[in-house]
Amino acid sequence: MTIAQQLNIKAKEFPFEIKDNSGNIIYTERVDRYWIKKEYDNKGNVIYWEDSIRGIIKDRVPEYTMEELVDKLGHNFKIKK
Repeated sequence: MTIAQQLNIKAKEFPFEIKDNSGNIIYTERVDRYWIKKEYDNKGNVIYWEDSIRGIIKDRVPEYTMEELVDKLGHNFKIKK
């Protein structure tokens, strides 16, 4: 059962969308029940995408510079080999 079906969304209310706190659309569903799920990184880039028809999942592992990692972790560190 899709999210729109669970919420009893009526045909006139499509496309049905859910947004995250940053305003990014994380779920879209059409009246024909086709849906897309997305996840975003903190820069607004799509890092995960999945759809209901093809079952395609695209998962992007974020890439960071050493400076960005230090900023995210809040301290310096060393990389083990």
